[in-house]
Amino acid sequence: MGTAYLTDPLLRLLDPEGMPRSFIALPDDEQMWRGRAFIMNYWDTHHAAYSWWVSLKRDTPEAEAGFKAFAMSVSNDYLAACLRGVAAEQRMAADGTLEEYHRQNEAAGGAPDEPSMRHL
Repeated sequence: MGTAYLTDPLLRLLDPEGMPRSFIALPDDEQMWRGRAFIMNYWDTHHAAYSWWVSLKRDTPEAEAGFKAFAMSVSNDYLAACLRGVAAEQRMAADGTLEEYHRQNEAAGGAPDEPSMRHL
């Protein structure tokens, strides 16, 4: 059982109560890259259960090596910004301002400071 979810600065931003037991049972190295994969998927989908499923899905060793290399190449600052973005959108959805934000953002041509995985 790994402890990276307790010690890694980025993974500490995630709520351990929301982590699947299968993630917590992984060794540290796997927790680090699969946790980052979760964050990338979560930013993209805003769906925690699906994002955990995608990030924990087993594949061929070659495919996993490529996914691990990609996940570990993305900076912690960028991934932390993704988590902040999801949290902000959840707050706006809760208080009813998300639709207005999207209308203004679209009218302005998008927000260049908003993290996007599309350019990676």
